[in-house]
Amino acid sequence: KMKSASRIVAGVCKGTICSRTSTRATMATRNISNGTIAQLNVAARNSTSCAVPRTIGTGTAIVSNNDKAIISRQSSKSFATASDAQIYNSSSHHNTDANARLDRLKNDDSDYLLYDIPVGEMTYPDRSLAHRAMVAWQRTKSIEGAYLVQQILERLVEEDEAGNHRMADITARLYSIALKAWAYSGDDHCGQRAEAILGRMDERYRKYSAFDSSNASHDFEKARPNTRCYNLVLHALSQCREPDAAVRAEQLVQKMEEMSKEPHSTVSPQTSTYNCLMNTYASRIGEYGIGQKAEDVLLGMAEKNKDGIYEIHPDTTSFNIVLKAWLHSGEHGFESAKRAEQLLRLMAKLQQSGHDYVRPDSISFFTCFKAYTKADDDITKFDVVERLEGLIDLMEETGASGDDVTRCFNLAVSFIGKSGVDDAASRIERVVDRMRNSTTLHLQPASFQTKVSILDAEEKDGRDKAEEAEIILKDMIRDRTTHIHTGRELENDDVLLNDSIAFGTLLKITLKSGGAERGDKLLAMVEEASHKAPSLAPHKSHYHMVIDAYSKSNEKGSALNAFKLLKRQIKCFEEGNPRSEPTGFVYSHVITQLARSCAPAAEEKAYEVLMLMQTLSQQGNTDVVPMTVDYNCVIGLLGKVGTKSAAEKALSLFRKMEAEAEAGNVNVQPDVVTFSSVVNALGRSRHSLAPKVAVEMLRGVIEKEAFVDEAFFRHMIWALCTSRELKDVDKAYELLLDISGGTVDENGVNGVGARVAVDNAQSCNAVVNAYASFGQGTQAAAKAQTVLVDMVTKYRKGEIAALPDKYGFEVVIAAWSHSKDLQAMRNVETLFRLMKELHGHGCPNMEPDEQTITRAMPVYSNFAMQEGVVDRARKLFEQITNPDKKMYDSYLNLVAKSREPKKHQHAKAIVDEMRAASSSIDVGTYNIVLNACAFTSREEDKEGALVLANELFSEMRRRDECDCISYGTYIKVIRKCIGDEGIKRETAIQELLQESKRRGYMGHMVLKELKYEYGEQKMWDVLGIKGEHDVPMEWRRNVRKAPKQRPRRNRFC
Repeated sequence: KMKSASRIVAGVCKGTICSRTSTRATMATRNISNGTIAQLNVAARNSTSCAVPRTIGTGTAIVSNNDKAIISRQSSKSFATASDAQIYNSSSHHNTDANARLDRLKNDDSDYLLYDIPVGEMTYPDRSLAHRAMVAWQRTKSIEGAYLVQQILERLVEEDEAGNHRMADITARLYSIALKAWAYSGDDHCGQRAEAILGRMDERYRKYSAFDSSNASHDFEKARPNTRCYNLVLHALSQCREPDAAVRAEQLVQKMEEMSKEPHSTVSPQTSTYNCLMNTYASRIGEYGIGQKAEDVLLGMAEKNKDGIYEIHPDTTSFNIVLKAWLHSGEHGFESAKRAEQLLRLMAKLQQSGHDYVRPDSISFFTCFKAYTKADDDITKFDVVERLEGLIDLMEETGASGDDVTRCFNLAVSFIGKSGVDDAASRIERVVDRMRNSTTLHLQPASFQTKVSILDAEEKDGRDKAEEAEIILKDMIRDRTTHIHTGRELENDDVLLNDSIAFGTLLKITLKSGGAERGDKLLAMVEEASHKAPSLAPHKSHYHMVIDAYSKSNEKGSALNAFKLLKRQIKCFEEGNPRSEPTGFVYSHVITQLARSCAPAAEEKAYEVLMLMQTLSQQGNTDVVPMTVDYNCVIGLLGKVGTKSAAEKALSLFRKMEAEAEAGNVNVQPDVVTFSSVVNALGRSRHSLAPKVAVEMLRGVIEKEAFVDEAFFRHMIWALCTSRELKDVDKAYELLLDISGGTVDENGVNGVGARVAVDNAQSCNAVVNAYASFGQGTQAAAKAQTVLVDMVTKYRKGEIAALPDKYGFEVVIAAWSHSKDLQAMRNVETLFRLMKELHGHGCPNMEPDEQTITRAMPVYSNFAMQEGVVDRARKLFEQITNPDKKMYDSYLNLVAKSREPKKHQHAKAIVDEMRAASSSIDVGTYNIVLNACAFTSREEDKEGALVLANELFSEMRRRDECDCISYGTYIKVIRKCIGDEGIKRETAIQELLQESKRRGYMGHMVLKELKYEYGEQKMWDVLGIKGEHDVPMEWRRNVRKAPKQRPRRNRFC
């Protein structure tokens, strides 16, 4: 009784209290008292209200006991639970509850069968449950399902070997389920697994039939291998990827042929047997000779049928498999397609002779069409188009039916459009007309794929089809989102593939005719529609097409648009579209676009993309691995920013590359571009680490004997020139002499072991500028000029190949402008003569121009009070053919500071010359002339200076060109040019004072001149205020603050 009750609780009533643990549940049940078992049995038969919880995973389901009352050990059909019986018997609810029943059979019942039932104690309901669980798992067509089917089968075999023959009931059908599970599992080695099961089946049968034939209670004939089992193994061999699968299939068929000759044999080759063998050949895609092998088998089938073996006869499926073999054959595409067409026409001829079982169907024609579309070489394209049209004629003659008929027309339209034949558009129109007007073929309306192919062909004729492409896409979206489609249809691989190809073609047309932004718009439409129609989910190739179009676009903001599109692609993937997962190529492509662009904050976005690549790579995504070129692009972008934070990011990336390279990652090995970009980033930002890092990298390059370019050394020199220590600048000069001089071998390799270019003018300029900036006044200028002259001397002797250009000379000239040395002008004139000599000897870009002379003017201005300085400056000024405003102002300022007689007239002459040259005259120019009038030294010149100042200031008022400097300077003119005894001076000053208050120009210079005029205390009394801090804002509202003086920087770094 205890054992019986245990089986009821653990077996028949599994849905009541059975847990997944195998032994514990059974042993716990056996410890229940007899009274409790009796109560359970009574409740199972009679109770309609009691319910017992069943543990499933972590949740609990309630099954009422009246469901269990249906279960009976003597019933003709047994079920594990009453719910299974209701599902089986109720046809109205069969489809609705099928998924729930399948899940229950696949999960909990499999665990119960494999672990909860002791060997030898299986019951009839358990056996029924095992059979149904095997079928349920077999229908999943998965590797997991095949494994579980095989485990359940082995569990039944264990039960049988334990002596429980009636409950195990091992039959050939159970083996067939296991073989079918592997055949349709998709496993690469499903053929071996199926052969192993068949081998064990045959071995077990022969073993027990030989030694246990007297056992009447055990019918071993039911488990004897039959034709179906062998055919399923053949099918598994046709689906696996094992290289010797075809050879093993041949051996298996040969074995079946030998077994069929034995008496009472259950194995006899049939049509399906040879079909499986031919399918094994046809599945070897790209293998040479498979088409001929399959055709030989087909001819052999015909010979056997002719010899009287009528169960073997080629049918439509047989011919279709041979057509598939020719499609996948490794021979030349056009020749294989012609063989397939010959076979297809043979089918049509046999059909006309009355052999309707070989009637070509839509699959036959579609396979032949597909074979011709593979023959895409330029020589046979025209012939292929002609043959496709001939196949359409044959298809109409035979009246082929099936869904693939429309696909045949789609293939023909697509191939003709891509073929490039001259009359492609007209041929497509004829094919479409035949689709619409055909009376023998049952065709569906023209699909979107057909419309897209037609549009593609028309676009190749040079027509703009961007708008029509958008219309077709909108129709496709409307069809997929508004019409009633089943879930399987929208998730079907063919639908996904067709919609993806169609959209890809529409996108290509749009990008070619309408540009990247219009293609981006189409992609956004598809993204939004894919939430309702999964078949429209964009593929990663669609994103790549638009991003690539942005890279080829010259429109502003294309790089930022590509970055935004990448972010959308990532979001689409994260929302559940695995087809849109970005690859490493697209990440790198976006980084490259950002590196080439001048987009704002491009370095931040490129850095973000690189960090995302690093994260994905660390998470195990092998498709997204940052490469050296990605790091170089981002470091280069950071170097262009010129800030210390950007330079530190660049240095951090470089250190990470070094660490990864030392760990064995060859993909991020720093190269010369990396070294150069990092040093450039540090040098541009004037980071304190720039010289140290430059020396470190230079040492590493020399130790590795790496070949570097001129840019690398230029950045090294620039970084050293940013140092605040003179020894680093000296090191930069030494490095410059090394790479510009010394012996160079036939490969262009010089003394430092590096292949460099000889044009290092910018590096020379940087060294000269570093010396000019190192120190102040005469010392810095003299050192810079010494280095400059030393370079010129070495260049003339041929010791170095590099020479500073005009900008290097201008640096030294500008340095002399900060010196009070009386020899400064002579040194500048020496530099001018040296520049002219070098220009005369063929040195390009060396002739002094207006910019050079403009830089020299401040040097003369420093000594403007000396006699003859204006004349010396005038000689330089006259060398310029068309002086600009800056040049005029520099020379005018020199004249204003001088002590030459009638300098106000000279200043006026310069202004008149500016007007004649149509040079702009602004408030700065006027102020310089007013200043010249104010500092007129001779008494006889003051009256003329005052007149000129009055005229200029009146002109300035009319043109509204006055500022606070103008008022202060004009007051100075009045103070200097009008005597103390006159009332005219006081009146003029008061008028200017009131006007400056009214116009808001009461600036510092006005107050300074009033202080000189009245004294500090009287000035505040005149103004009516107590001090400078009491000056009303209304009086100084238009006074501009003086700009802050920026520190001098090395303009070449």
